[in-house]
Amino acid sequence: MKKTKGFTLVELLLTAFLFAMVMAMVGTVFQRGQAQAELNDGKMVLQGTLRETLYRMGQEIRETSPSRVSVTNAGATLTFQIPASVNNSGVITWSGPITYQLGGNGTQLIRTNAAGQTSVLANNVQGIIFTATGAPIATVNYTVTTRRTLPNGRILTLTSTGEARFRNP
Repeated sequence: MKKTKGFTLVELLLTAFLFAMVMAMVGTVFQRGQAQAELNDGKMVLQGTLRETLYRMGQEIRETSPSRVSVTNAGATLTFQIPASVNNSGVITWSGPITYQLGGNGTQLIRTNAAGQTSVLANNVQGIIFTATGAPIATVNYTVTTRRTLPNGRILTLTSTGEARFRNP
């Protein structure tokens, strides 16, 4: 009678255990990669939001004049006017008041014009602080903090600051 060669039960169990350990390590690497990808995606979204918001606000605030801007509500609200038209003599007709502040559900940066029409400048905004500097006011600084909860439950917060110097006297 010929004896056939094969694996023993111990060898099979050891191989299965080692395979399971390798698969667990590979799974962990993939999970960490997924978490890092979610973090990077969240950062890009918030950074894009901040960059666009700061640019849009800066462009509009630069159009105002020192006498036509006010910071109220402990720095949480900025109200200003921009030129609506200029006649041939150089006389400026100013718009009604424009206001920037948190609104909506408390996580949106809202722009409200004189007619009461509102538009959302940014979502996921946790806070905004306006400060006017100079005497008379020469610039407005604004700090926007954004916050986003990632799919894995992690909370990502980014803060950025902008400055607008007035073009009109």
